[in-house]
Amino acid sequence: MTDQNDKKLEIIGTLKEKSLLKQKVYDNTFESFCDVKEVLKGLAKELNGSLAGTDSRVRVEYTDRSNFDAQIKVAADILLFSMHSNIFQFDREHPAWKTAYIQKNQLFFYSFFTSTQKNPFLS
Repeated sequence: MTDQNDKKLEIIGTLKEKSLLKQKVYDNTFESFCDVKEVLKGLAKELNGSLAGTDSRVRVEYTDRSNFDAQIKVAADILLFSMHSNIFQFDREHPAWKTAYIQKNQLFFYSFFTSTQKNPFLS
C-alpha cells in the first residue's frame, strides 16, 4: 500500500509543479501580449498620422479581436497576432540549446511560433 501511496503523492507533486509553471507562463505571456497590443494600437495611430493626405484606402487599422487575438490591417493586407501559452522544453539535443541567447540566459525557451525552424531567435 505504501508503494501505491508514494506513486500517488509523486503524481500529485508533479501536477502541482507543472500547473504552477504553466500558470506563471500564462500570466507572463498574457501580460506581454497586452503590451504588444498597446504597441500595435499606438503604431497604427502614429502611422495614420503620417499618412494624412494620402489616398484614404491606405490606412492602418488596429482591431482588438479578443483577449488572445489582435489584427493590423494595412491597406488590403491583414496581419494577425495570436497568443498561446503552450509550454515545452526542447530535447537537450535540439539546436535551440546551442544558441548564444539560450546559453547566456539559461532559461526555458517558450514557443511563440508554430515552427522552431522559422523562429528568428534560433538562427
